[in-house]
Amino acid sequence: MRAFVVLSSVFLLLFSLLLYPFCNYFEAKYQKFFFLDGTKIYNLSKEIFAKQEFIYNKSKNKNFNKEIEAVLKKYDDELKFLKIKEKNQKILKENIAKVLEKKYRQDKIKKEENLKNLAKYINSKKVVFDENLSVILIGDSIMHGIGWGFSNKKVKVENIAKSSTGLVNKKFFNWQDKLSQALQNAPKNSIIIAHFGTNDGYSINHNGQRLKFGSSQWNEFYKSRVNEIYNISKKYDKNIFWLEIPCMKKSNFDKNMKIINKILKASAKENHAKFIEINEAICKNDEYLQSKIIGNKKRILRSDDGIHLSTFGAKVVVEFIIEEIEKNPFN
Repeated sequence: MRAFVVLSSVFLLLFSLLLYPFCNYFEAKYQKFFFLDGTKIYNLSKEIFAKQEFIYNKSKNKNFNKEIEAVLKKYDDELKFLKIKEKNQKILKENIAKVLEKKYRQDKIKKEENLKNLAKYINSKKVVFDENLSVILIGDSIMHGIGWGFSNKKVKVENIAKSSTGLVNKKFFNWQDKLSQALQNAPKNSIIIAHFGTNDGYSINHNGQRLKFGSSQWNEFYKSRVNEIYNISKKYDKNIFWLEIPCMKKSNFDKNMKIINKILKASAKENHAKFIEINEAICKNDEYLQSKIIGNKKRILRSDDGIHLSTFGAKVVVEFIIEEIEKNPFN
């Protein structure tokens, strides 16, 4: 196939050169450019080669494509019965296709087993926000406020978020123990949504050592605390979605939260969990917004303290969370 592509390109080049004398005549007669110059020949050859290469790769992976299409067809039928917005269905199917292809190429097992595992994996991740879903909210006062945004949703919500808490100081409040207790009797069809960090931006003493906030030692310590939460969710076989800390009004505080966000995002990736960047919904280019115009009306997004969300801001964030999870529950 590659040899065919090369020979085709060479033939095209030679054919164009042979036409050169005739082109000169027609150019002079009609004052029109007929001949392909070197740049155009190169670009055309490159385009033809790219198309032939695509055909080569497609034929090479013919069986792979057929199997993937079969799995996608299965989910296409299933998605018709899900209560997901039509636009989200389309995006979800595209993301399923990406996951299928990525995992299909990575896993070193038989194809038949691979496809079964992929189907199982997708079913385990798929989330529909309806009356059959239970949502467990964990975190600090920002998460407690986000709970207001679920007030008009059909899902069952257990908001166990607690003000002034975080992951650093277990003596004040132990979230690892609290989450374990909450998951012991949690419904089978339930997910966890987490928000931590607002109360964690300070230096600490740990095992006789002073860990300065933002240092590599502090970052590793905080990462270990985050991983403890992930490990508990895995133990009880629950999907967890971690929220970004929103942009803050005070620049120094915002800078500290960005340090924590970096750790949270990396931890989510390592634990194959979805990190939801809520700043897209309530900030502008990661900069703080107190309010914004929606439908020719000024709507307040944040509280006066420059930290928490307003009731309307919470609703905006919840709508964003649902959209993000429904259309792409994968990390």
